[in-house]
Amino acid sequence: MWSRSWRHLVILSGVVASGVAIAQELKLPPPVPADRVPECTNIGGFRGVSDSDCTKANAPSQPGEKGGTGETGPYEVVPDHFKPVFPEGYKWGRVGGIFAESPDRVYIYASGIVKNESTPAWGGVLRYFSMVAGGLMPADLRREFVMTVYDRTGKMIDVWKHVDKYHNGAGSIPHRVRVSPYDPEKHVWIIDEGSPPYDQIIKYTRDGKEVMRVVGKAATADIAFLPNGDFYAIQRTTTDEPIIKYSKDGKELARLGPKGSTKDAHCLAFDKVGNIYVGEMGQGRVQVFDPTGKPKDIWPNIRITNYCGMDPDDHLWVFDSDSMQFLKYDTNGKLLANWGTFGHYPGRFLNVNQFDVDSEGNLYVAEPTNWRPQFFRPKKNANPDELIKALKR
Repeated sequence: MWSRSWRHLVILSGVVASGVAIAQELKLPPPVPADRVPECTNIGGFRGVSDSDCTKANAPSQPGEKGGTGETGPYEVVPDHFKPVFPEGYKWGRVGGIFAESPDRVYIYASGIVKNESTPAWGGVLRYFSMVAGGLMPADLRREFVMTVYDRTGKMIDVWKHVDKYHNGAGSIPHRVRVSPYDPEKHVWIIDEGSPPYDQIIKYTRDGKEVMRVVGKAATADIAFLPNGDFYAIQRTTTDEPIIKYSKDGKELARLGPKGSTKDAHCLAFDKVGNIYVGEMGQGRVQVFDPTGKPKDIWPNIRITNYCGMDPDDHLWVFDSDSMQFLKYDTNGKLLANWGTFGHYPGRFLNVNQFDVDSEGNLYVAEPTNWRPQFFRPKKNANPDELIKALKR
């Protein structure tokens, strides 16, 4: 006698066969034409395998339009916008930092390049683990092309080969790249979040000559600038005062914030009156300090506050590397807008470590776990309240 499981299998097979026959009889319409955006289920992302038929983001989905999911918010992604000239058989490794000095000069700061067959540890539902694992590099990592420069078309126009030698060990974690908005000479600052001797902030001229180096003490995570050239830095693993004020020459001037007042601090921003906003990955929050470093406010439940930046209207934009969303807040911590979704396909995210906006409103994103930069342009009918304005540094 057949078991119940076998009987169910036979019944199911019959139903499937009948369904195929009915579909053939009804002459269902042909597949969606090739010029339409394919449906992206994200199943490949969970397996760590890309779907070769899914090369674009889902269809636009602003309110009032038909269909779509809104996953790219007010933007549309431009797949493969950046065109690096790597050795044959190699692609991006971990991409930590990106900065748009202008539409014609975009800096990308990465751990190096890896073989095409290397696969990031996307990890699916284990998002925090996959975020961390994605920062680990395979054995075939070549610490080359650490700092590259691109024009508005995505063409690579410069390679700072001399920077490679400062990131040639396993402890190096290329993290952020910044340019002060107050600096007429547009010096370029890079932040290596690694362990000693790679915990460092290096300042370069616009054409790549080293000007200054500041050695960090506890995994320097971010910096932000003052109009007089002084700058602040936050330390990720410190149990001391987490915020350090430096002179424009790199000399430590002061330490702010109570000892141990942050945990896994990862991003830093100022508002117009000088309040200091620190995103804390380890406690899932943004903490606000007054200009003297006195704790002022806490915004809870932001899960993994990976990166943040203040726009000219004092709206703090945060990327949450758990929900994989861009979040917009006012200075009281009120959530005003959010968009984004998890995944590997173009337009989706898995850990955004830095984002920036150029003077034309284009959005640039660095994803260390997806091993890529991404480029987005505003949709023609975008809600201006959902667009990220040029960030104050």
